[in-house]
Amino acid sequence: MLDAHYEVFRMIYVVVYSELAKKMMIQRICCRAWKRREKEGLAFEVRVEAVDRLARLSGMSKFIIIRPPSK
Repeated sequence: MLDAHYEVFRMIYVVVYSELAKKMMIQRICCRAWKRREKEGLAFEVRVEAVDRLARLSGMSKFIIIRPPSK
């Protein structure tokens, strides 16, 4: 499902239960980006926030994941 959302919007929004879950999700997304090998590279925006801190989608913590091109 994340792949389909990424292909359309080049962004991923994730709401998790706690701060620990937020850190784990960021780690999981980085690992997914590393395993996904593309010749032209990979760059996308991820917004992750814990549900108790979520007020607006635009206020979510934003991370840019960049995977260099494979050789």
